[in-house]
Formats: sequence, C-alpha cells, structure tokens
Amino acid sequence: MDNDEANERRQAETEFVEAAYTLDEAETSYEETTRLPRIRRHLRLPTLSEDVRMDLILTMPEGYPITDGLQINACLVEGGGGTEARKLAMDSLPLMVANCRAEAEANSGCEAVLPVLCCADSWVENVWSSIWSERTVDSNDDKSNDELSKLETKVLVLGRRLIYSHHIIATSKRRAVSELASELHLGGYAKIGWPGIIMIEGAEEDCVTYVDTIRSMRYQYLMVRGEEIM
Repeated sequence: MDNDEANERRQAETEFVEAAYTLDEAETSYEETTRLPRIRRHLRLPTLSEDVRMDLILTMPEGYPITDGLQINACLVEGGGGTEARKLAMDSLPLMVANCRAEAEANSGCEAVLPVLCCADSWVENVWSSIWSERTVDSNDDKSNDELSKLETKVLVLGRRLIYSHHIIATSKRRAVSELASELHLGGYAKIGWPGIIMIEGAEEDCVTYVDTIRSMRYQYLMVRGEEIM
C-alpha cells in the first residue's frame, strides 16, 4: 500500500512539473532500470554578457516521499557564459545544492519538489545576484576565501502562503494572479475554479506584497489559510 501511495504521489509531482514548466524550463524523465522519475530544472545565472546555464537534478527514490528524501544534485551545462563567469558559477554551485538539500530535508515526509524548485529560483535571484555583483565591483578576478565564506553564511528569509478564495474564474483575475507572481519573482501554482487556491513561495517581503496586492482586488472571499517563514 505504501509503495502504491508513494508511486501515485511521485507521479502527481511529475505531472505538475510537466504542466507548470515549459521544456526550456524543466524536463522530466525516468530511470531506464527503475523507471523512477527524474526532474531537470534548467536555470540561467545572469552575467554581464551571456547567462551561465545550470541544471538542478532532482531524483525521486523508491520510498519518496514517504520514507526516502529527494536526491539533489546540480551541474553546469556546456556553453553559455565566459570562462571567469563559469568558474565563479562552479565555485558557487555547492552553495545552491546545500540550500536545496536543506529545503528538501525541511519537507521530509512531504512532497518536496515544488519547495526545492522555488528555493533554487530564489537562490538564483538573491544569492547568485549578490555573488555576481560583488565579483563585478571587485576588479580582482579571484575572490578570497573569506569573501566566499561570508556568502556561505548568508541567510535567505523565505516565505510561503496558502491563499483560499471563493472562486477564481474571471480571465482578468487569472491573469493578475499569474502576472503579479512573475513580477515579484515568486514561485507556486493556482487552482482555478470553485474554490480558488493560490500557493506562493519566495522572498518573504515579496510574499507580503503579493498578499496585500491581491487583497486590494475585488474578491467575494479571500483568506490566507497557511503561512510559513523560513
């Protein structure tokens, strides 16, 4: 029974990724021997010229999400970015993987794919931008170990909100829900219909702004049913 339940939950997460992301953003595949799902999230690390491309690889073991945790790795993709930018990205890659693994551990026993994908997006938006900004300000090509240690200890304040609405039907409301999340660099998903459900995750201050903004819209009923700050 546990195996059947785990398989159904893995399949549901895989189908969500296929529905929520384009092929340029994420791909799903299955191990040849075990047929267990694997997700590759295609990330782009902005630089002054061409973006560095990185793949976040999520593997769902047989017991996931009930008894086993999500397996997380990452690698740089060939092409994209200059030599110096790729070296900096390679040096920073373990920090991103560590952040994502910590997020998966925090969601042990639950579906962790969406929280981990949101964590990776937040890392690119916040931590990588800080790493690259400090690199471009400093004319020295090699960052000191002390500077990298400070980046390792940087703490991201992330937030999640689960928002319940009487319904989300109108085209304008559906567009506003999605466009506002994109503007604030928030991840998540929305259930359209009766009732309407919105889940967002990203920087805590952006989550607050999102909730305040949609509350100003004309909804018959709107309530935050879940809130988490990490």
